[in-house]
This record gives sequence, structure tokens and C-alpha cells, in this order.
Amino acid sequence: MIKIEAGLSKENEEVLFSDESIQKLSRDGVPVSKIDHPCVKYYSAFVSGEFVGAFMIINNTRLDSEIHLLLLPISVKYYRYLCVLIINEAFLTAHRVTAKIYSHLKTIQNLVKKLGFSYEGTIRESFELNGKVMDIQIYGLLKSEWRSK
Repeated sequence: MIKIEAGLSKENEEVLFSDESIQKLSRDGVPVSKIDHPCVKYYSAFVSGEFVGAFMIINNTRLDSEIHLLLLPISVKYYRYLCVLIINEAFLTAHRVTAKIYSHLKTIQNLVKKLGFSYEGTIRESFELNGKVMDIQIYGLLKSEWRSK
């Protein structure tokens, strides 16, 4: 059984943020860690009862939510299904969903395209990763587009 649930337990938080693959997402020399802010919500992901990562949703405005994947390597074959679950969750309150993806993560860019997201632009040279200045690709999906799929 594949599911997501609101929240992130302290134990799963420690597993998630100590994982090397998650820490590879750090930028500007700042380790990846939990963000405590009223506009940020976490959703834990499970496959057959096993914790496989999390999603972070940032409610930018009343209409726009931003989704971030924090999935562990063991969840790779479930990415698409897990993303469908979190997109459905995001559209309970949002009109559009935004995905900001590091320019070198082509597999994730392909995933969001398959899910129906449209490329909207590039934020050029917006962060540093391992001493290299990088771009972020912006993808967006409207609720009406999601419903029509």
C-alpha cells in the first residue's frame, strides 16, 4: 500500500535529513533541514508501511502552492504514484502548483512533465551547488489541467 499522511514524526525527520541523498540537495553550503513556518507543511510518504521520504508544500499565496520532493532512494519506483497523491492533496486548497527543480535534475524534470506540468521559465544562476552556480527550472500545473488528465 502506498500512501502519504500529513506531518513528519521526529524519528522520520531524523532519518530523512540525515540521508546522504537528501543532503545532496543542499545549496549555498546550507544543509537541508526542516523548515518551521506556518506556510510550510510536510507529508510523510509510506510504501507497505515503510517510511520512504516526504514532501514539503509551501503555500506561497491563497492560490499557489509549491511542492518539494524529499524522497529517499528506496522510493524511486514509486515516485510517480507518490507525486499523484501529493498533487491531489495540494489541489484541495490551491489553484495552481509550482515545482522548482534544480537544472541538473533531468529525471525529475521529465517526471513533472509526464504528470502534466508545463515549463514556465528559468531562474538563472540562482544558487550554488558544490561551488558551481546553477539555474532552477520552474514548472507549473493548474487545477483545471490536473482535473482534465
